[in-house]
Amino acid sequence: MKNSILYITISLFLFSCGNDSSQNETSKETQTEAVVQELLSETESEHTIDNTIIDNVLETEILKDVEALNVNETNGEDDIVQNETTLKHETKELSEQAITIEAKENIEEVEIEELSNTANHESWNSILKSNVSSSGKVNYSGMKSNLSGIESYISTLESLSDQSTWSKNEKLAYWINLYNAATVRLIIQNYPTSSITNINGGKPWDKKVVTISGKTYSLNQIENDIIRPKFKEPRIHFAVNCAAISCPKIMNSAFTAEKLNYQLTKQAKSFINGSKNTVAENSIEISKIFEWYAVDFGPSIIEYLNKYSTITISSDATTTFKEYNWDLNK
Repeated sequence: MKNSILYITISLFLFSCGNDSSQNETSKETQTEAVVQELLSETESEHTIDNTIIDNVLETEILKDVEALNVNETNGEDDIVQNETTLKHETKELSEQAITIEAKENIEEVEIEELSNTANHESWNSILKSNVSSSGKVNYSGMKSNLSGIESYISTLESLSDQSTWSKNEKLAYWINLYNAATVRLIIQNYPTSSITNINGGKPWDKKVVTISGKTYSLNQIENDIIRPKFKEPRIHFAVNCAAISCPKIMNSAFTAEKLNYQLTKQAKSFINGSKNTVAENSIEISKIFEWYAVDFGPSIIEYLNKYSTITISSDATTTFKEYNWDLNK
């Protein structure tokens, strides 16, 4: 459009000049050239302005595109950072879960190890329930048929040499049960017999019956070297059983750490108030156990008996001891 305007302008100028006869041909040409040059210059300037505008527009658009790219790139970086954060968080959670699982497994392993290092008397309990009456009579024939079970139980106890983490009651229940199981095994290994005193030349309590950490022990050693001096508990005399009629009756259940105090007290009351002792206010005829182990019952046997006796015994009551019947408690 601008070129058309330029063409019309030049044509009008030439027409005007053609009507002016006073001007010479040279002047016309000169003036015409000057006008043309001026118009071209203006046109060039206008074109330059247009190009500048175009350049500015293009630059603006380019800047917008670059900015958009930068924004996208920034958003992309933000996404990456966010993803990395999420991944780290998830990794941490998984790590914590793994640690928790491992800790639980370690705890379970420790619990299993501790359980395996603690005496379990269930098998012995089952054998007693099946072969011992409520009055303490023992079915030694039935015991003999279950010798392998008794052997296995004793072997398990023998393997538990480390008792450093055990409570006092766990240890005492262990030794009482071991003593009784070893006594029963000694009888059935020599059964039929009428009395425990027929075994080992009349000295059954000196025969080595168990082995723990390479050291062998007799029943005498278990009772007199371990149980009595280490635990100083007089009620054990109503718990360890010598397989004789005059002995306190053997329980038809195993001793356990949880019930030990109750079981020992029950045995003491049952024995002291039972037929194996005759107790009255002014006189008592009692088991030789109280004579043999008088030092364990304190300075006054009567005072000790009164803890469990249903009859209050006078402090100056006469005291005698019954003969001991060593016949088998069957």
